[in-house]
Amino acid sequence: MEIVDSNKYGVASREDLSSLFKKIRKTPPEDYQQYLLHHNGGMPKPKDFQISSTEGESGIHVMYGLADTPEWQSILEAHKTFKARMPASVLPIASDDLGNQIVISCSGKNVGAIWFWDHERTNSWFNRWRNMTQIGNSWSEFVSSLFEYIDPDETLWEKIIRTRDVNLLNQYILDDNDLDLKDARGQTLIEYCAIAAANEFIVILHSSGAKLGNALKFAEKNAKYFDEHKETVTLLKSLTN
Repeated sequence: MEIVDSNKYGVASREDLSSLFKKIRKTPPEDYQQYLLHHNGGMPKPKDFQISSTEGESGIHVMYGLADTPEWQSILEAHKTFKARMPASVLPIASDDLGNQIVISCSGKNVGAIWFWDHERTNSWFNRWRNMTQIGNSWSEFVSSLFEYIDPDETLWEKIIRTRDVNLLNQYILDDNDLDLKDARGQTLIEYCAIAAANEFIVILHSSGAKLGNALKFAEKNAKYFDEHKETVTLLKSLTN
């Protein structure tokens, strides 16, 4: 397993963890604490997981950490946001791209277990476990079970961006495809690259004649929430000058 952007929020110390746990009045298991100490905010790769045989798959979108900014990536802020809607023993540690939460049990008979919290399910005040599905017995087990989900109906554009395969992109260009072609959503390949912060591909497509279209607008929107898109914004602004 690879960790991308390890210590994204800075290196956390034992003192930092103790301060956080005192504020939230919860102490997660040691294996998750070790993850924070070594990778604070780092993203596991691969990052997809099975919810259940009926609910299918999801993927980690943001790993929370000991972060001051942005607040919404902070364990403390996630705890404040969701504590009234979750069982008292659990702590949000990550989210998927739809705002559902990945949480860890900090006490009780299921201590250490990892759960998927579905924000769209009916949440009973008397039974806050109703919208929870267990997806791991421990943090270590959960991380080791992560995989890369590949949509069986994946398009060529999606494959190019998912794999970051330069040769595949160059072949697409050499095959004389229309680089300004729009898909059913009205977006071009270079706009998808901007959404995915695929900066190298943006340069290749632009140098091959692709129009930027709304690429900068998409990148600026994402840059409000994801630091990696700030570099994409800078790149696109340089290409428009």
